[in-house]
Amino acid sequence: MPSATPIVQLIRDLRERKSEIARKFKTVYDYCKGTEPENAAFKTYLENGLRGWQGDKAGLPDLSQAGVTLSDAEKEHICKWPDRLQVRNAMVRALEDDAWNIDFFWDLSDELTDAAASHSLIDPTAARGDPLPTPPPALDLGGSGDITVTFFTPRRNVSEPTSVFGLTFGGVKLEVEPPP
Repeated sequence: MPSATPIVQLIRDLRERKSEIARKFKTVYDYCKGTEPENAAFKTYLENGLRGWQGDKAGLPDLSQAGVTLSDAEKEHICKWPDRLQVRNAMVRALEDDAWNIDFFWDLSDELTDAAASHSLIDPTAARGDPLPTPPPALDLGGSGDITVTFFTPRRNVSEPTSVFGLTFGGVKLEVEPPP
């Protein structure tokens, strides 16, 4: 989750387990699954663009045809993910094989102790592993099903006003409990 997230958005994101980036990625994926010729053309463009992306801000494919714009802050945030290339590989796999679907979630983690850390969990875990070369070979996930990508942020980033994600309003510190 990029810095300076408004409190209302943070509460919505926690309730829905979806960050703005997770929502945007899902919108793009759903657009690619559309039946119009422009959907198929964009899907091919995105698949090729992601295959060539090496994790840099300048190399991120343009998503505007799918109605999505990533801000500079969001692009910088994505490029800092330690697992960004594994996320890329999962997205490519879901795009190249219609038997697979993908969804994106966001959550807080008590296990991440470094305030600058983030982590992505990709399930099935066979989609994870070392970054694949470019172009990434087809992931051997077998059969069909759902790929779930969950982005995690250290919980401590929400409760510490000195951190990048710290939230204060006046002298009030917001501490968020996880949803049930």
